[in-house]
Amino acid sequence: MIHLRTAAPHAVRHRNGVAMLAFDQSVITEPLYLEDLPAPAALQMLRSRFPVFDRLLDPGRTAPAALRDAVAAMNAASWEFEDADTGGRGTAYNLAQRATDNRAPGMAALLRLFSPGFDRIPGPETLLLDVLGGDGTLARFVNGLDTPGPMIVSADLSRLMVEACLARDLPALRQAATHSLIRGGALDGVLIAYGSHHLNDDDRPAAVAEAFRTLRPGGRLVLHDFETGGSTARWFDRVVHPWSRTGHPHRHFTRSEMFSLLTAAGFRDVRVMDIDDPFTLHGADAAAARDALLDHLDRMYDLVGAGDTPASRRARIAAALPDMLGAIRVAPSTHGWTARLARTALVAIGTRSTPTGAGDCAHVRYCSHPAAGGHPRPAAAGRSGSGADAHAGRAAPSGRQLELRRTSAAASPARAGPARAGPGDAGCGRRHGYQPAGDRRPGPWPSAGGRSGKRPLDRDEWRNLQP
Repeated sequence: MIHLRTAAPHAVRHRNGVAMLAFDQSVITEPLYLEDLPAPAALQMLRSRFPVFDRLLDPGRTAPAALRDAVAAMNAASWEFEDADTGGRGTAYNLAQRATDNRAPGMAALLRLFSPGFDRIPGPETLLLDVLGGDGTLARFVNGLDTPGPMIVSADLSRLMVEACLARDLPALRQAATHSLIRGGALDGVLIAYGSHHLNDDDRPAAVAEAFRTLRPGGRLVLHDFETGGSTARWFDRVVHPWSRTGHPHRHFTRSEMFSLLTAAGFRDVRVMDIDDPFTLHGADAAAARDALLDHLDRMYDLVGAGDTPASRRARIAAALPDMLGAIRVAPSTHGWTARLARTALVAIGTRSTPTGAGDCAHVRYCSHPAAGGHPRPAAAGRSGSGADAHAGRAAPSGRQLELRRTSAAASPARAGPARAGPGDAGCGRRHGYQPAGDRRPGPWPSAGGRSGKRPLDRDEWRNLQP
């Protein structure tokens, strides 16, 4: 529960039927940040426990005067993932996250996106900020890998989540996604995932801009969510929203929105793709694995409206799944038995480059990135295509993944040969020419790396695909 020192009750408000005290912010003398400590003392505690914060924290943003209003705002906004006393579902969520590999394929795919070729999980020399890190699920997943993975610093708006992370001796920082306490250029990678839809429309550009600010040149942002209108978004709308303790009045992302957010912030080499991101839960036998998955969904979203007992909630959730996410698949595995529930996530990737003053250009192409966990989306009858081609109401070509790519315009527009390859180009096995933003013609598109059959877009295709 969030405690505000010397705060006086002002009124009673209701959220999802739960009575909550509203506080008169004018009487707050010093809002608490973590572990019953105000922010200056808490940050000093973090520095002493985790030396990485000595080089990460921005002196200006962590000065007491700068922190006071920021912490008060977090205390007022963080209720959804605090404990049940505030009407939140944080306690149930943390219980669900005890299974740290509950989203193992998706978490591994996201981590690979931070490697140059999208083909391996980076090592401990790579420092990543997990912006919506919750209780440190990703950090614990990395710690359980067979080989050392990247160093993860978890961050979250919720005090309950950050304290749970610290209790596991994992470096964690309480901050808003829209106002990072980390100094500029300090990070190798930033991940905004598993909760990005909780950012409202005004906060999304600010969160992406903060990622850009805190990344070093060449650092990479990975933004993850679920596509508006997709099966996972329908699950949230039709099951989570009516049954969850907190509801789910949050808008998901479109492909063009992800692309626009990253390009507007200044990222280059922007790609938008799908990844497989299933739930995977284990049990001693098939029935136990299936029940573990259903219980995980129940706890993760705190589906109190689905029934009065765990058994009744399992039955109702199981009945709803086929029309949303599909059937649960159970099979023998190294864990005994594993239950798998398929989900497809939407991911955007961008790289921070050193400003050149030459502007940027948009580069749009079809490509598949199996090494990154991405996969093509065939066109469906009676449905507009995915990605930027949806602007024109056209179906995406079958068997190709739409990639939206922002590249540096430092290279001459007249350059006809292969241009400088950005980080991650090894994932495609080809180099790219550059086009000025005002020129709708396709640029040079040499066939390289043995990847034949990738013809350039013609003039009309190029015009229709411009985001």
